[in-house]
Amino acid sequence: MICVPVTAATMREALADFREAAAVADLVELRLDFLRDLDLRALFAARPVSPATGRPLPVIATCRPVWEGGRHEGPEEARLAILREAAALGADSVDVEAKVAPLPDFGRA
Repeated sequence: MICVPVTAATMREALADFREAAAVADLVELRLDFLRDLDLRALFAARPVSPATGRPLPVIATCRPVWEGGRHEGPEEARLAILREAAALGADSVDVEAKVAPLPDFGRA
């Protein structure tokens, strides 16, 4: 299984990387903490179809905080809200740190 991380700094770059990843990836990790102009609705609306399966490319949503080596510097509740929204928009999985307790409800993700 091949997972391609999308670590772009802008939505324009992220959308291009997302489309490009679909050609080789079995799933994509969207590093939401890297995006300066994050627009989750646009990102998930542009979710590419996997040529191997003909289905939307599976997505892992990650928004890593600074204290875990990521780039999200805002409040923890804002970070978790980003992950909840990503799950609501269709992320298949949400990557959350083991230190987060209690674990938020991410729906089916």
